[in-house]
Amino acid sequence: MANYANQKRIKITNTEPIFFSPEKPVKNGFYRSMYYDYVDKAASLLNGNAFKLWYYLIRWHNQGWVDFSPAALKEHMGMSKSSVSDAKKELIEKGFIIEDGNEIIFTPISTKLV
Repeated sequence: MANYANQKRIKITNTEPIFFSPEKPVKNGFYRSMYYDYVDKAASLLNGNAFKLWYYLIRWHNQGWVDFSPAALKEHMGMSKSSVSDAKKELIEKGFIIEDGNEIIFTPISTKLV
């Protein structure tokens, strides 16, 4: 992944329950089959841009982290910097992103709303 200004690493955890196949995922560029219940739940809890960000973050699950940057989201998802900021704030408020000191953690299953 390219380096962008204001980039922060987000650790990705708790992904195993949402994936159908138990075998180890293949490198980036391959989505394992997901249980739609979890995707549908995230879609029902989040607005459009927050769900875009949720889906962008889940694509990095097999790496276990992503170097997050509003510039990367603009390039890959067409989201403005303010949209990315609002989406991240919503993921925090709804328990999908946890900020613990200097560590930022993404979990695809809400820690507050499920």
